[in-house]
Amino acid sequence: MRMTGLQTLAEIRLNREGALAGEIDAVHAMRVSIRRLRSVVSAAKPILAPRQYRWSSVQLKWLGDILGSARNWDVFTTELLNPLLKIMPADHDLAPLAVAAERERKAAYRKMHEWLRSERYAATTAALECWFDTGGWLLGLTWPRDLPFSSPLHELIPALLERRRRRVRKLSRNFVTLSDDERHQLRIALKKLRYVIELFGDIFDQDDVSTYLQLLKPPQAILGFSNDVRIASGLIQHLSSADGHPLSNAVTRAEGFLLGWHERGLAEQDVLLRRHIERIRRAKPFWR
Repeated sequence: MRMTGLQTLAEIRLNREGALAGEIDAVHAMRVSIRRLRSVVSAAKPILAPRQYRWSSVQLKWLGDILGSARNWDVFTTELLNPLLKIMPADHDLAPLAVAAERERKAAYRKMHEWLRSERYAATTAALECWFDTGGWLLGLTWPRDLPFSSPLHELIPALLERRRRRVRKLSRNFVTLSDDERHQLRIALKKLRYVIELFGDIFDQDDVSTYLQLLKPPQAILGFSNDVRIASGLIQHLSSADGHPLSNAVTRAEGFLLGWHERGLAEQDVLLRRHIERIRRAKPFWR
């Protein structure tokens, strides 16, 4: 836990400069690192004292929220809107949407820069580094009832992985009937399982780890893109409802075309997605 926390915080510090320079990849990498760290803390929840878990979760959520809006607009412009502009650059509904989206993206970056340069950001990252480095997470340590405190790492990690796997299986039951919100929760569960495997996979056979990860990545990617489209709907609604904005009517017209285009693509992948989920449900856990 200590080394994982410190290494991930180092990655966050490293990508901060790139994020301040406006590098899209750095913003993404920084956000992924924060999410990985949140997954580690979440996986360790059964052994952390409630007070320590709540404190660390609040700090990490705040760090993630700093980047959320900027990253959402990056995804909207680079992965959803720009590909369509290349296919049909003369479309007059998409052009005003692109202008409005870029304006919002720049505003989100300005806000992100403000927070990344703030005293609160410096204090939060310093406090987390101290928490991991000095063993603050050990204060009031509890332990799962089914594992003695003396359990070695090769017994504790499988228990944590199994909890994540059970969560995925529970959320993926009757997959064809799941609502958008339920699919979103499944995507998060898959991501958390993958993060924990990647962080602690070194203690297992690497071929087994790689095979299992390959099962998780395709459905996570499809569900992730579906979530991007879902977020895009909210972003467009924000643009089209902006008071007094002269492009709001054009933005509203572009919404149906953009979302419809990507939703049709997702519908075509749904059969494949169901197969991926079923393979994960049938897969034998390598940690047993």
